[in-house]
Amino acid sequence: RVGVTGLPSDDAVLDSIVSGAGGDPEKVRRTTIGFNAVGALLAGKVDAATAFWNVEGVALKQKRPRIREFRVDDFGAPRYPELVLAVRPETIQDSPDLVQAAVTALRRGYREVMLGPEEAVGVMVDRVDGLERETIQAQLDAVLPAFVAGGIDFGHFDLPSLMRWAGWEQRFGITKEPPDVDRMFDPSFAEQGVISG
Repeated sequence: RVGVTGLPSDDAVLDSIVSGAGGDPEKVRRTTIGFNAVGALLAGKVDAATAFWNVEGVALKQKRPRIREFRVDDFGAPRYPELVLAVRPETIQDSPDLVQAAVTALRRGYREVMLGPEEAVGVMVDRVDGLERETIQAQLDAVLPAFVAGGIDFGHFDLPSLMRWAGWEQRFGITKEPPDVDRMFDPSFAEQGVISG
């Protein structure tokens, strides 16, 4: 039994991993567990679960160091930007300076985190109630290498990777047609927001 949240993207991720490992996704028994992968796995309610490797994966490894992690991009899915700034076309047209300022600020924040990860964790823990320094540090340590994976500076889009992602989205049923990458992603803001040093 494999736990999924109930979101269609979970089925796509699971199908991609199973087929990428040579298995038959149709033979997998799925059960909806919502966003409780850690609890469901630790309690033995499921044998596997879809989850965020940098959050639930870290929590599971802290509790069960020998737990096995299967990342979707190791089993047929392309690497792609998981978090992007989404802006309406009207906002780009009416307030391009605002969009540029947001992109520049985000890139500066990423750079500052990379230059001082422990300080960044300290800021988060100081400003958000309930966060535990050790957990946040472990999550950041897990995700830091992904910030510049592939040698591309954060904030930049790699068109060939996005095209592979669009094909994967359609192949695994997240979308009926491949997303229109040229229409969805505007690299000009990242190109203008280059930060030196």
